[in-house]
Amino acid sequence: MKYWNRRKRQQLIYVLVDILSSLLVWGSFLLFRWMVYDGRVFSIDSVLIPMFSFYTPLIVYPIGCLAVYYLSGYYLRPLRKRYLRELRRTIVSSVIITLGAFFCIIIDDPIDSYQSYFTSLSVLFVLQFTGSYLPRLL
Repeated sequence: MKYWNRRKRQQLIYVLVDILSSLLVWGSFLLFRWMVYDGRVFSIDSVLIPMFSFYTPLIVYPIGCLAVYYLSGYYLRPLRKRYLRELRRTIVSSVIITLGAFFCIIIDDPIDSYQSYFTSLSVLFVLQFTGSYLPRLL
């Protein structure tokens, strides 16, 4: 019974940390896009007024991340972790989450060139991988 409580507590900690890290990743990604694509890298001359669809991804993105992590089997054995397996699962999950967010949320945005898409995709992947793998190592 003691193992059961420890396992449930660790699963709850993993879920909460994944929610917080996915919110941090999405917020960092929005800040990156706002600063780089809107030309506000060194000066902020206007107030950011979010569009109507700004708040929906703040709810959908963490739920999508949790669904992908759950389907990858990350929450099944919270106490017995193998680091190489965790690295592989995190890379694959990050690729799936990044592509899903890109094709569902980001692809509708107006851009100057297609290089902006590749930059956004790369930055989102790096943020997602580091934002999810670093807390897992701790």
